[in-house]
Amino acid sequence: MKKKIYLSINGIGYGHASRNLFLIKELLKRGYIVYISTYNEGYEYLKKYFKNVHFSKGFNLIFTDEGILSVKLTIAKQFFDSIIKLFLQIISEIRNLIYIKPNYIIVDSRISTAIAARLLKMKFVLILNQFYVEIPRIKKMNKIIRFLKRMVERILYEFIFTMWIYASYLIIPDLEPPYTICSYSIKLKENKYLNKLKFIGNITNINQNTKIIKNNKKSNKIICTIILSGNLQERSIILKYLLKIIKKIENENIYINILTGLDFINKTTIKTATIYGWVKDEKEKYNLINEADILIVTGGHTTLIEAIQYEKPLLIILLKGHTEKINNSKKIKELELGEYIFINEINEINFLNKMIEIYK
Repeated sequence: MKKKIYLSINGIGYGHASRNLFLIKELLKRGYIVYISTYNEGYEYLKKYFKNVHFSKGFNLIFTDEGILSVKLTIAKQFFDSIIKLFLQIISEIRNLIYIKPNYIIVDSRISTAIAARLLKMKFVLILNQFYVEIPRIKKMNKIIRFLKRMVERILYEFIFTMWIYASYLIIPDLEPPYTICSYSIKLKENKYLNKLKFIGNITNINQNTKIIKNNKKSNKIICTIILSGNLQERSIILKYLLKIIKKIENENIYINILTGLDFINKTTIKTATIYGWVKDEKEKYNLINEADILIVTGGHTTLIEAIQYEKPLLIILLKGHTEKINNSKKIKELELGEYIFINEINEINFLNKMIEIYK
């Protein structure tokens, strides 16, 4: 009888879902029956590849029109709703686990399944790149606000860590220390838990694709490929900024490809740029990345881990307030693997200069 694996994935953005795509394909190839549970963008992503995907309503992050991650808006619009959704997710996960009776449970950064497995006394393995949630500080804070910020961060850390640490293993899809990209977000309370940490590097299927399409540049122009990551609102805000800038760029020696990952966008050419919607063909996607002289990404952990393996000049554009992505980007700069800049600081002149500077 085939063994069953229950894979529960954080559905905010495509990052968690995309890094598990190759894992799911490999498990199926080895004869396992795989059940997938996710929500939001994760569900939209994985249902394109697999039929056996369980859906649940999920929590999301909210950004201002200026592209700043807003804790106030996120809490104001979703606090009570999120508590209800978390409770319903836990109930749904308990029901799924009881009904499916999996031989193995793999959880990627999803608290509801960790709680459900704990309540059912079932063992699970956890994939993650963040223990510590840092509340963004956009404006100057007084002593009371700073105290409340630290207190909330501590409560979140204790709650998340308490659930995560019940996992049999903590799988970090990142480089080993001191080169860990997500190092600022991985904080253990005690050294006794170190034996649970396993750094496994990239789990996506890059190497196979690059062997097929290496050195496939079609032009003498400087080619820049931009890969957007994050939830729907985050991608849309960054794309809006980029389109305004690209329309003003007059340099014909630079060509830009933007991989939005958005279903509702058709392939479109604007001046010296091509905007792509959803690219399902992995070879086409990696071809666009391989032919690039410069890669521009938006700070998502999975995308960064993939990007550095291409050994190309790297620029990260960020939205203010997204502390995890900002911390990832700081680490990239510390390791001298790339530079970063905030999207609201970019105009057509410094964007062009930054690309030329990095290319040289």
